[in-house]
Amino acid sequence: MNAMRLAARLKRMSGAELAFRLRVAARSEAGRVAAACRPPRWRVAALAGLLDSTAPLVREAAARLEAGNLPAAHACLARHFRTRENRFPVAATVLPVVRERILSEFPGAAAEAAADIERLQRGRFNLLGYRDLDFSDCASRRAEGTGVSRPGGVDWQIDPVHGRRPPVA
Repeated sequence: MNAMRLAARLKRMSGAELAFRLRVAARSEAGRVAAACRPPRWRVAALAGLLDSTAPLVREAAARLEAGNLPAAHACLARHFRTRENRFPVAATVLPVVRERILSEFPGAAAEAAADIERLQRGRFNLLGYRDLDFSDCASRRAEGTGVSRPGGVDWQIDPVHGRRPPVA
């Protein structure tokens, strides 16, 4: 943000808002300074015993932790997580294969997915056993009994089953 925009923004703030924002910023900076100056309350070497050392890079990281070399241990762990076999069911490297298999077994899957995306973008969801619930701006206006449009698109406060919304507290 340039200086002119910042000055204009500050000018629009009330005294109470400006004081609040200054207190929040000061508290945040004080926390950062305290964290940087305070010695850690945990022992880095104790982490080595918590690691599952079945993988070679994890064993190496544990040894470096025990030696007190935190940056080298961090590098070993980072390399381990970058190179290990992915435990997530759909690894990024196999996505093209998974896509092709899905399309070969379910030829209409792409069209169904596109239709689902279009429905979701209109604010219509299948939720808790209900089909095609309308959480859109139009449903929100109907629940409020107004023609006034609400910004945003999806109104999670509305009860689309009963066509109403809770009172604003």
